[in-house]
Amino acid sequence: MYTGLARQGIDVVKASQLLGYNGQFASVSLLYPDTGLPNARYRVLELIVKNFRPGDKLVQTDMGWSTDVSAQAFITRAGKKLLLVNKRNRQINLQVKSVGKVSSVDVVDEQTAGQSPRREPVRDGKINLAPFAVAVVNID
Repeated sequence: MYTGLARQGIDVVKASQLLGYNGQFASVSLLYPDTGLPNARYRVLELIVKNFRPGDKLVQTDMGWSTDVSAQAFITRAGKKLLLVNKRNRQINLQVKSVGKVSSVDVVDEQTAGQSPRREPVRDGKINLAPFAVAVVNID
């Protein structure tokens, strides 16, 4: 949703519910109602807020991948970044050498299990996106 809104010139996104109680729209809560700990929606929002700001420049992005992955490149104050979203319930392996020298990837997926986004090194320009992963590729 964030990339679609950014392409329309909307560069501020908010969440509507930090914490709901069981039975009250749990699908939009950012925290688990039973523990109060952050869930994946919170961590993806955290990843976006940490990496993208109003005024960042969108770059036309055509990675030649199938419709399984959403990709949007940005030029930010901190440098070039590529936002990737695996839209499928299966791992997808990507080759990103064409975007430039990639230093690292920050990822939210099932493995992060509600923890902060993890940083992974990139080897040989290859990125493996777990099912429904959201990743920010940091480009030098």
